[in-house]
Amino acid sequence: MPTEQWERSAASGPEASTSLMDGFFRAQHHRPAALSDVDASAVDPMLRGVLTSDGTVTTLIAACLLQPLAVRVLDERNVGLATDMGRWLDAAPGALAVRRRVVIMVRGTGAPVYHAESFLLPERLPPEVADSLRTELLGLGGALRRHGAHVGRELLWYGQGQPPPWTGIPPHRSEEDLPVDPTLHRTYRLTAPNRRPAALITESFSTDLLTSAHPLP
Repeated sequence: MPTEQWERSAASGPEASTSLMDGFFRAQHHRPAALSDVDASAVDPMLRGVLTSDGTVTTLIAACLLQPLAVRVLDERNVGLATDMGRWLDAAPGALAVRRRVVIMVRGTGAPVYHAESFLLPERLPPEVADSLRTELLGLGGALRRHGAHVGRELLWYGQGQPPPWTGIPPHRSEEDLPVDPTLHRTYRLTAPNRRPAALITESFSTDLLTSAHPLP
């Protein structure tokens, strides 16, 4: 089908918005089975922008909320990479990585906004970024911005599902609950200046947390 004809057909179809969103993610077809489709047209525009941002998401959310954010590390340890993780990081299964689990909060109130789990290969990050991770108030994104590190971001997949157990957020009671108040997840990777993958990051956004941090209009 010619491109223009396809675009007219897609724009008139009921799944046009979701197809557009899917197109921003280069590995949507590799999305984990635990995640399900998202009705993009039902997602608040702010959150759609966050999901598809290929910049520092803490900056974007802080600008939308007009409130400064901070990162609190919930857990950080060395782990061996599972096979699927190693695939996206171009690393052998079992290779050591730093796993960081954090909650991003409104700095003044401590209200949680979203959660993130990162698998980092510090030796592939610029040394100044790796060295400042433990002290940077805005975590990895803040360290990258502070040092002007030139890294690439590749959006891999997104979907809706249960909140990660380590966040402490109660799970949804049943599949029927998901469309009502979903937890949205997106996974992307950072590539170092030499284009080698340096981090695999999954961010989880609960609409409850976003609206309680700052009610959306």
